Amino acid sequence: MALEEQDNNNGQAHPVTAGQEVEIDIDSLTSKGLGVGRYQGFVIMVGGTYPGDTARIEITDVKKKFAFGRLQLLTDPSSQRVSPFCPVASICGGCPLQVLSYPEQLRWKLNRVKRAFMKVRSLKSVSLPEVIGAKQVRGFRNKAQLPVRREDKRLVLGFFTAGTHDLVPIDGCPVQLASIDSLIKPITRILEKSGLVPYNEKKRSGELRHVLIEGSSLSDGVVVTLVTHSRDVAGLRQVALKLMSRAGVEGVVHNVQGSQTNVIVGNEFYLVSGREIIEESVSGTQFMRPSGGFFQVNSYQTGILLAEARRLAGDGKRSCIVDLFCGVGVFACFLADLADRCLGVEFSQRLVDYAKMNAGRLKLSNTGFMCADADTGMDTILKKHAPDLVVVDPPRRGLSEELISILTSSPSVKQVLYISCQPENLARDLGRLLKGGFRVGEISCVDLFPHTPHVETVVRLDR
Repeated sequence: MALEEQDNNNGQAHPVTAGQEVEIDIDSLTSKGLGVGRYQGFVIMVGGTYPGDTARIEITDVKKKFAFGRLQLLTDPSSQRVSPFCPVASICGGCPLQVLSYPEQLRWKLNRVKRAFMKVRSLKSVSLPEVIGAKQVRGFRNKAQLPVRREDKRLVLGFFTAGTHDLVPIDGCPVQLASIDSLIKPITRILEKSGLVPYNEKKRSGELRHVLIEGSSLSDGVVVTLVTHSRDVAGLRQVALKLMSRAGVEGVVHNVQGSQTNVIVGNEFYLVSGREIIEESVSGTQFMRPSGGFFQVNSYQTGILLAEARRLAGDGKRSCIVDLFCGVGVFACFLADLADRCLGVEFSQRLVDYAKMNAGRLKLSNTGFMCADADTGMDTILKKHAPDLVVVDPPRRGLSEELISILTSSPSVKQVLYISCQPENLARDLGRLLKGGFRVGEISCVDLFPHTPHVETVVRLDR
């Protein structure tokens, strides 16, 4: 149930205020995995709760149509609950579904996709397969993105409580690779002694905003990225050397994010010490990626996702395949042998450079990559090529109306392979593509994100 779909108490005055404690029955989940209950008809969303729970909660923030709450006590837990393996699972916003058994998580994710499809008339009759689950539900994430705050005069790293900017300090995170999990606490100690001042959003003061720790299934080494508010940060070189002295840290990168935004990294990257390259194996094929660049966070399940995408694409030879939002070129490289020409489009020049390196290492002479937004890139390609298959793996916001128009009006495009972790926006875009003449061919759902509400859905569209 989407957040904007909740009731608004019929316009009456809010029956709750921030700081108030109330008891509610949880009857559903939002698309972000927050439990939904009502107090005197007014919607309240609470992390760490699940349908069937009766919970005592503290109201943390009251909006016009709903409120957020913090779990205080489960007075009558749901029968579907299990004991979470993380000590802060009930308050940390990172793994809101960890209170559920893994089979129940998969059922919830499939139902989320079904609900999204049911809201689009042309998708109501579409049959959905079971979600392909992960064999490894701990120690799988290859990237930790940790906000930095000062709490009780100490520098801390952690995750935000769902629906808030309240930081939950952590010393480790069991869903991260062991190489990342083991370094969170020592990295925090080094930064606490460094003199770097955490950025304060309200005062717009300080420097250190986020710390990224990225690893790989191929080694125990990690690369640490320090995200700061400005370019010139006193003492950053010394901090990097301290971090590099810690066993396992093999590179330190400086990223500058000076905008007032919830986007974690900016466009400026500077190698401070060691390496920025992270090498990862996906289904036996090795790819290079830069620190801070987009790459699927679950390398184990990415191999399954790629296999499903290729299965849905089929083995027929194409004239030209286009991979939009291609990142470091993973999909383009995996599908390159299915076409005479395989072209990737990516907005980040940094990632385009890595895509070219990956294709070069794999000796894929029929690939090419360009730096452009998806709309412009597709328009440019169509002036020289007639692509049969277009692969899209966009950000969660989905496709622009312009790109959908380009795809539906291009007669050479016989198939679209759409990959998305956001079922609601996927369903919206599919409805528009179906209006433009495509039809749903086959669908696959793969869980890359155990304990979170997200699920990857792969849809092949034909015409």
